[in-house]
Amino acid sequence: MQLKQIGTITLITCCSMVSNCFLEPVASINIAVAQSQRQQPQPEYIAQELLQQGVYQYNQQKIAEAIESWQQALYIYGSINDLAKQAKVLGNLGTAYYSLGEYDLAIEYYQQRLKIFQEIGNRYGEGDTLNSLGRSYQTLREYDLAIEY
Repeated sequence: MQLKQIGTITLITCCSMVSNCFLEPVASINIAVAQSQRQQPQPEYIAQELLQQGVYQYNQQKIAEAIESWQQALYIYGSINDLAKQAKVLGNLGTAYYSLGEYDLAIEYYQQRLKIFQEIGNRYGEGDTLNSLGRSYQTLREYDLAIEY
């Protein structure tokens, strides 16, 4: 009986030694198949990553890179018709251009943001955007427009 167990162990050991030669290619094939079967990331996920990347870049004073990330996120949010996220990105773009002293561009983005917030009924967003518009016009010394906003 003991001989039978030793024979089984020997057989398993021999088989595993022989099969190890084939494990790596099989594992590689399994990984390749699994990767090809994975779904592509959803546009919302990609846009969110770009949005966060832009925030990080902005905080690192890499304004041009942040603008590029946010432009890409804005495009994706537009393509999936996510108005709330579009408004968020538009606000970030406005702030970025404001920080660069490009107040006219900042105002353009803020106005687009305001229109979206009015469309979706986000009163808090409207108020925040009106404040940004007023500040931008004040910086340009266009006091009549600043008061209007």
